[in-house]
Amino acid sequence: MRMPVAAFCRLLPPVLFLLSAGTTRAADRAPHPLDFEARVRAQAAIERVYYSHQIGAKRPFEQAVPRALLERKVQTYLKQSIALERFWKTSITSDMLRKELERIARGSRMPDRLLELYAALEHDPLLIQECLARPALVGRLTQNFFTFDHNLHAEARREAEAIHRRLLDGLLDPRAARPGRVVVELLRSGSEEAKEARTGDRAPDSSSQGIPQIVDAAEFDRWAARASGQTGRIETLREERERFVTRVLLEARRNRTLIAVFVTPKVEWDRWWKGVEDNLDAGTVKAVSPDGMDLPIPGRGLRFSREGSTSEFAPASPTPSECAPDTWDNGALDDLPEPRSNHTAVWTGSLMIIWGGGALLKNDPDTGGRYDPATDTWTSTSTLGAPSARSGHKAVWTGSEMIIWWGVFWESTFGYLRYDGGRYDPLTDTWTPISTVNAPHHIDNPDPVAVWTGTAMLVWGLDFAGLPMGARYNPSGNIWTPISNVNAPSGLIRRTAVWAGTRMIVWGGGDCGGPPGSGGRYDPSTDTWIPVSTTGAPAGGGPMVWTGSEMILWNDSLCSSDVSVGARYDPVSDIWMSTSTEGAPSSRHDHTAVWTGSEMIIWGGHVNGTSIYFNTGGRYNPATDSWTATSTVSAPSARSDHTAVWTGTQMIVLGGSGDQTGGRYDPAADSWTPTSHPPPTARYSHIALWTGNQMIVWGGYSGEGYLGSGSRYDPALDTWTPIATLDSPSPRANHSGVWTGDRMLVWGGYDGTALDSGGRYDPVADTWSPTSPTNVPAARYVHSAVWTGTRMIV
Repeated sequence: MRMPVAAFCRLLPPVLFLLSAGTTRAADRAPHPLDFEARVRAQAAIERVYYSHQIGAKRPFEQAVPRALLERKVQTYLKQSIALERFWKTSITSDMLRKELERIARGSRMPDRLLELYAALEHDPLLIQECLARPALVGRLTQNFFTFDHNLHAEARREAEAIHRRLLDGLLDPRAARPGRVVVELLRSGSEEAKEARTGDRAPDSSSQGIPQIVDAAEFDRWAARASGQTGRIETLREERERFVTRVLLEARRNRTLIAVFVTPKVEWDRWWKGVEDNLDAGTVKAVSPDGMDLPIPGRGLRFSREGSTSEFAPASPTPSECAPDTWDNGALDDLPEPRSNHTAVWTGSLMIIWGGGALLKNDPDTGGRYDPATDTWTSTSTLGAPSARSGHKAVWTGSEMIIWWGVFWESTFGYLRYDGGRYDPLTDTWTPISTVNAPHHIDNPDPVAVWTGTAMLVWGLDFAGLPMGARYNPSGNIWTPISNVNAPSGLIRRTAVWAGTRMIVWGGGDCGGPPGSGGRYDPSTDTWIPVSTTGAPAGGGPMVWTGSEMILWNDSLCSSDVSVGARYDPVSDIWMSTSTEGAPSSRHDHTAVWTGSEMIIWGGHVNGTSIYFNTGGRYNPATDSWTATSTVSAPSARSDHTAVWTGTQMIVLGGSGDQTGGRYDPAADSWTPTSHPPPTARYSHIALWTGNQMIVWGGYSGEGYLGSGSRYDPALDTWTPIATLDSPSPRANHSGVWTGDRMLVWGGYDGTALDSGGRYDPVADTWSPTSPTNVPAARYVHSAVWTGTRMIV
């Protein structure tokens, strides 16, 4: 998002002076040692801040975060610092740490929380730089260096290249089953083929079917165009973060494209790191003393100033040097999870944890990520001991752990139900399996529901015969106990559930033209069900929120003819009341709903049976029975099957419909800001130039066609910043590029025909201007160009 200077300065305040004692500058303080014990104390202060905001936390801090855990966290980032030097010849400098702090302050979506962390570290620049910035920076750098290390992944690369060569030479049949091969069936949303895949009512032609993935019309058309007239086409070997991939286009029809995907996994980070960290000595890392360092402060743009002997905070006056014109801010690269949909997300009070889901054009991942909005930082979740890959599963937050249970895993043409799961502890980044003894092993599609009561996870659904079935899981004893099905609701689809303080309320709707909605209230203390009144109830099911006294439901439109309607249910009086429809969002399916404390926010979704997706939504206020539309300015792209969590001040949306991007919505300001963005689109036949402190990548070719985009990469911070596209040259590959000292010159290339045009790119202003067409050489590509110091010679 391009923003003017004034807006940029308001959102990204200049570096401010923060004094540790209120009146004494860091430069006036005597340097102090930062030994291992000091680092452990600082880590305790940081963890105490996070733990104070953890939702549902019950144990005393000292029990939840023992000293052994603090020592292990410190040892980890010290060892990662040493690993960077030993394996990748990269030393962390004080300047790199200062830049990392600037990134954190600039990207923080919880500035008050970040200021709490500063205060916990006594506003000490050295402690903040070494104990807050260093762990984030070295964690990102080590994992990203590891991810693309040619030596570590050489064996996997050789195996992937051998598979690719055998495919090209006709020695490997892409239609024959083999380990590492997945067949994906892309289906156009809204088509008859997509409807049949959703209901499972398809002709038994398993030999030509694959894992069904329903995508919107634009995404489908991109793949259909690549497959048109090129059945059997073998694409270029692609390197991804966790695997090498070769795709073969098997078949293309009007609404269906069949793709064989050959996957060769790389070495896993968790297993590699576990094997090497014991051999690293976590001695004290020597850091350059940041004397005189100014700490970057998030928030409202306040600067410290001294009037005589009095210290006060006064509004900052931005200067041109503090705000670069026409600047882009797309957050940090970090360890952003790969694209996925039908995953889960929970909010801990400090972190959003996502896990699992379905990945476009590959099998379901067994990976996840943790997003910290205070520092705008992503870190991956451990894969050691994690549950097997799945999508459509259930996740609840217990106050100390995320519990994953159930789900569907696609293999070949079949979806297999998972009846196991795991418990994830974000403090220790570890998984613990959950017992399967007495677990409900026969719960079938459509999805069961799961809620957390404060002491147990309740799961409920239907068995293979359509009869009610459920169980209670107690994580403290790792025990399952069956739930009574006497008077339990049955025959529901599109069912959802909320925990109402003492009871689980389940509600669902019938199929198109089927029976109206119905539900039940379950009391775990007596193991009994009480029916929910249907008088005045909505016909359908859909996302529900609990306000503290009422359940609010806004319909999930399974039928394209459904209208926008909602209702409020009071479980004490067993009474339904309709919600206002004036200003309500349009009817939709597979959207999300969150409760802010005063409003329900509906966002996203699609019109069922069509390829119409939404990036719109609405806020419903039950006190006034009124709707307010959510802004679409800078909102994430239209999607369904995404996740949404409420942080206390913002709604964070991520993923869905194969899109890994996301956004943060602030209802107070009715505004969106993007979540961290990934590196540029994978490409080849592009140019990459070094400016002295950044690498600029532009143009090239991807599986989706010729590219007219690019990014700037800062290796010190391991961050990518997209390049402006306004007035940029047309998309192309096999072009030339030179660096003049302050400009990148691009010329020539190929986009289906040879080109004789080009452009000049200024990375400081992030602007393009065309090269002159006068006396231009003949159009060409795969040529060479050099810079003499004053001229480019082609």
